[in-house]
Amino acid sequence: MVNKIFASILSFALLFSLTIPTVYADSPNTDKVVITKHEVINNGVSLTETYEGDIYLDTLTLDEGGNKSNYGYDSTLSVRLNLTITYVRTYNASLNTWYYKLNKTSGSYTILDPQVSITSNTLVSGEHGFALNNTLYYSKSFVNNNVASSFAYYYSFSNYVRLGQIGSNLTVNLKRGTSTWSYILYCMLPEM
Repeated sequence: MVNKIFASILSFALLFSLTIPTVYADSPNTDKVVITKHEVINNGVSLTETYEGDIYLDTLTLDEGGNKSNYGYDSTLSVRLNLTITYVRTYNASLNTWYYKLNKTSGSYTILDPQVSITSNTLVSGEHGFALNNTLYYSKSFVNNNVASSFAYYYSFSNYVRLGQIGSNLTVNLKRGTSTWSYILYCMLPEM
């Protein structure tokens, strides 16, 4: 029964390439679970597909998570970049592992050489890995172009992930006279 439900869900997800199913349990350690898949159609109408089956879920423990920060300078020491990611995590007892979700990225950039300008910049924040309570791979990112010199962005990722990465990188494109170059700063949680 479980295999039929999982195969049906997996083929539906692969066929339509939609949002990965979300699993809701009536209570911890239940063997009755409802899996709901949501799709938002262009005209704003929401379609919901629901599956019901016998799947065992373990109690999950929510943790406040934490922060990770990084800073760096370009090769000419003309600009300094700072990034901080904020994440939450939840523990799955049966797999003896934590799942992570990116909540926020903040940071700044400072020009140290008055002859240098930043012509453009791009902040990319994302997460990828195996989603909580299923074996489907989840990958999503948000891109913000030309962020301010001090910024904070909050994200609404729909899944916690493991065996992957979460984090952000900031790319700045620099110019001095006719010379141009780029610098990228990464702030990531490595393989989790």
